[in-house]
Amino acid sequence: MLVPMLRRVDARRVGAAAAAVSLACAPFLPAGLPVLAGLLGVTAAGRTEEQS
Repeated sequence: MLVPMLRRVDARRVGAAAAAVSLACAPFLPAGLPVLAGLLGVTAAGRTEEQS
C-alpha cells in the first residue's frame, strides 16, 4: 500500500528517517513506543517542509 507513495524523493526521505528513529528507539523503549517516536519524526519533517 505504501510503495506507490514512495516514488517521490521527499517521501522516501521522510520514510527512511521515521524508520531510523523507530529502529534506534526499539532497544530502549517498550513495545509500541518506537512506532510513535517514528510518527513524531514524520510530523516534524512535514512541518519543516511546509515552512520552506
